[in-house]
Amino acid sequence: MASEIGGSLIESSVVFGYDTGYGVADNHTATRFYPGEPTTNYVTQSILENGWSGSSSSIDSDTNSFQFNVSNFNGSPGAGWRSFMWDMRAHTGSAVTISATIEIPDNSPGDWAWVMIGQANSRSDGTTTATYLGYSTASERYQKTTKNTERISWSGTIGNTGTANQPNGIIGFTVWYNNGTTNTNSFIKVSNVQIEKKSHATPFVNGTRSNTAGLIDLARASNIDTSSMSFDSTGQLQFDGTDDKITLPANSYAKIGINDFTFEAIVKNTKTSSYNHFFSIKDQYHFAIKLQNTSTRNMYVYRDSSLSTFSAITAQLPSTTDYYYIACKRQGDDLELFINGESKGTKSGWGEILIQNDSYATVIGNHVGEYNGGFIPVMKLHGLSLSDDEIKENYKSYKNRFNL
Repeated sequence: MASEIGGSLIESSVVFGYDTGYGVADNHTATRFYPGEPTTNYVTQSILENGWSGSSSSIDSDTNSFQFNVSNFNGSPGAGWRSFMWDMRAHTGSAVTISATIEIPDNSPGDWAWVMIGQANSRSDGTTTATYLGYSTASERYQKTTKNTERISWSGTIGNTGTANQPNGIIGFTVWYNNGTTNTNSFIKVSNVQIEKKSHATPFVNGTRSNTAGLIDLARASNIDTSSMSFDSTGQLQFDGTDDKITLPANSYAKIGINDFTFEAIVKNTKTSSYNHFFSIKDQYHFAIKLQNTSTRNMYVYRDSSLSTFSAITAQLPSTTDYYYIACKRQGDDLELFINGESKGTKSGWGEILIQNDSYATVIGNHVGEYNGGFIPVMKLHGLSLSDDEIKENYKSYKNRFNL
């Protein structure tokens, strides 16, 4: 049976493809094919500190792991706090998310109370002087009181007001302990600390994840450029229906001009107007697979010869709001369309799908200005015609994952 990711069919026949896994909220971003949405991590090894006595130390710079110490307890026993922060005021007005994995060691003295993660306030002039995350309004921070190790995050807008008790763009942590021993450190450990100018968290990266580093070609032959793509609130790849597309590099589709091939994908439509394109070869005949009418759910595999549409195969999708599996294969002179593993029709007499040169683009999500709106989390272009059984097995391998 074909596997969801990395099975024999992928290794032997895919000339281009991708698999984005699931979004951040679903904890499935560890797939080796989807490192995550492009982003920049603004965390450095230099930390601003304030509050009662304490200190910070770097445990591992590769994973932005730190130990945060709180000491100089007031009284015996007493309580103490300290803030550990990074200055993001230069980016005022931007969305920001801070995320980290928090560990409360059992051997830390005192009674751990809580850690806050978020944006600081300013009690005076907007500097870090007397800055304390706890004085910020509830919307400016997230407070963790449980001792279990977990990844937490906070999202908001970077402030720069410089007025009392208002967020001032200092982003980080405040740690509080009770019942400690004077001049003895209590501490917590944090790892994979990330501050990014986004309204949601993405998988951890130390530094920058570029537009060509977030999504890996299944065939390991090309870089996939996501600079023309959008991402949803879970970090999942999304087509906005306006200008989003993925252009296949020339070496990925050079084999399919007059040869057998199979296109398959998991798709979910969010567009309410007509013409939602999934796959297109802009050859001299403009071959494309598209949802022709989203209200009637009519789907076409067609060629446009001399600007007159030739609808080769027509089928009706089971839904335009759910995920579904589509496949289209060429074998010899025949083209066949499948939806959720079942054949929906065959058309003969197709002849060449001619790719004349690299200026004739093969794309996902667009055809001559008609853009896809929705999700295509999995897409594969095979350099041969899969058998009907192989297509059915591939459908089954995705069935539970996408509730097909």
